[in-house]
Amino acid sequence: MKNSRRNILILMILAAAALSGCSRKEVKPYKMPDVRTPDISKAIEIPGVPYPVIPNELVVLLKEDRSVESFKKSIEGEDIKIVGQIPTFRIVQIEVPSSRRKELKEKLRKNPNVEAAIYQSVFKTSARFNDPVFTNDNPWDDWNLKAINAEAAWDITRGDPNIVIAIVDTGALLEHEELKGRIVLSGSSRTQDGRSQVGTADDLMHGTHVAITAAGSADNGVGTSGVAPGVSIMPVQVGLVISDTLAGVAFAAQNRANVINLSIAPSFFDSYIEDYQDPDTQAETLGYFLSERKEDQEVADKVFAACEAMGAVVVVAAGNDTLPGDFNAFAHSPFSLAVGAVGMYDDGTLALTDFSNYGYMVRVSAPGYSVYSGIAQTPSSYDFAQGTSMAAPHVSGLAGLILSVNPKLTPQEVRQV
Repeated sequence: MKNSRRNILILMILAAAALSGCSRKEVKPYKMPDVRTPDISKAIEIPGVPYPVIPNELVVLLKEDRSVESFKKSIEGEDIKIVGQIPTFRIVQIEVPSSRRKELKEKLRKNPNVEAAIYQSVFKTSARFNDPVFTNDNPWDDWNLKAINAEAAWDITRGDPNIVIAIVDTGALLEHEELKGRIVLSGSSRTQDGRSQVGTADDLMHGTHVAITAAGSADNGVGTSGVAPGVSIMPVQVGLVISDTLAGVAFAAQNRANVINLSIAPSFFDSYIEDYQDPDTQAETLGYFLSERKEDQEVADKVFAACEAMGAVVVVAAGNDTLPGDFNAFAHSPFSLAVGAVGMYDDGTLALTDFSNYGYMVRVSAPGYSVYSGIAQTPSSYDFAQGTSMAAPHVSGLAGLILSVNPKLTPQEVRQV
């Protein structure tokens, strides 16, 4: 069983190797959509909603045959202001009076121009960082790459630089030694130019670790390696709210990313998680989770279906709440690939971690416990981290390897390999 498990990655690569590669067409870079990044410290809790929301904003998905102009006309006289747009997905970010948030949300859902109206929900990164304890003699040295038998896959391909993995996240330290010479384009919803990335080392920590886990350099004599060290990387910095995240996804898809990694998830309140795990309150809490998921799902499915039509495989972290993965609209979408996290016991066996979300919509699991990768303290810093955030880029890297040997596969075919 151990050998079979370790041969899974190489077999998946071989299964994709039927066709030869093709070159990537040069395209004019698509600009970052114009959205407003709200201050998430002002997020609030409202009754019956299991995650924080920005009190004075909503996110609206327009119907396919309706324009922003027709939507503007339909809200004339209302106290509503458009503050951001994502044309790729027909999404509009609006400002509303906090006191009328719920009323206007329900009213907009009945607007003939509107497909869906949802709260401006706050996300979180799905990772926990550990203190750096790495040494060359550590038995945990690159256990994740050994567990998936990455070296055998690299005998087939280390990745084609024409294949691009987009990391839609908190940003990345673009100067890190593992990313040097690997970045084809970067974007940010937080900067006026839409390209340069901003923030402290703590801000960039998560996205740096994720990017290097997916596709950090190999054979450079330092640090570690990503799963697909030969592909190209597109770091896309976003704020941790749904409108920013979708703007980053639009940037990645329009700029021809082959794989889009989302290692972020809804920021569920601890009280809702605890109530779901209590048999006395589970049924009521389940209703809250599923009610909000249903509304968010309308947006997630339209967005990820559009990504699929543009040729992008969407990989998402299932989350670290020890909850059913289908509470997360991104993970529940049939157009995404949700990833849980496994860890390794001393005898080499793998098992689902005690923090990973789970369930039938979590289609695959990957190493997500004590994963060693680069961080943003300095261009040569590394650390261990754990979470489904770390598991997802393993799958994104694998998707990059699969597409490197067969770039004609559709996103649906990649998910089924």
